[in-house]
Amino acid sequence: TVLEQWNEKRREIAATYHAHLSSDVIEKMDPPMSLDSHVHHLYVVRSTERAALMAYLAAQGIDTLIHYPVLINQQKAAANSVRIGPAGLSCAEYHASTCFSLPCHPYVTEEQVMHVVAAINEFR
Repeated sequence: TVLEQWNEKRREIAATYHAHLSSDVIEKMDPPMSLDSHVHHLYVVRSTERAALMAYLAAQGIDTLIHYPVLINQQKAAANSVRIGPAGLSCAEYHASTCFSLPCHPYVTEEQVMHVVAAINEFR
């Protein structure tokens, strides 16, 4: 089916990113335990230099996105209903401030993926 073809293309893109991204400015997520069952709807990385890196990538013609930048306890609708333990939300806050996604959709070409890889690896 078309969906299976798209999922396979996303798997290929994710495998290319995982194999070739080598910059110490990003932290790759651990690959899923089963690559065959993961559809890689997003390819998410982390960077403590996220804003600068995203701006640099944009200047290279590379779109990136931030998903879920606001923690639920910071959203007006849920602010008073979320319980936070004594340890706080340091892990969630770290992820919300560092995560962003790279292009990973069925219409991205191998050449475009390698352009993203080269741009990230050359950043700084």
